[in-house]
Amino acid sequence: MLQQQHFELLPFGGGRRIYPGINMGTTVLELALANLLYFFDWKLPIGMREIDIDMEEK
Repeated sequence: MLQQQHFELLPFGGGRRIYPGINMGTTVLELALANLLYFFDWKLPIGMREIDIDMEEK
């Protein structure tokens, strides 16, 4: 049975007609996300200490 492929769900296309700037696009996206995370003013809620944060996997 042939599977129908939904190329409209791929943001950069696929096959031989793939977007040539895919590497630059993903790099720019990663850089933008890294800048947002870096320059965000991270603070703990009032009354919470660093020791109170549970970093264990569940």
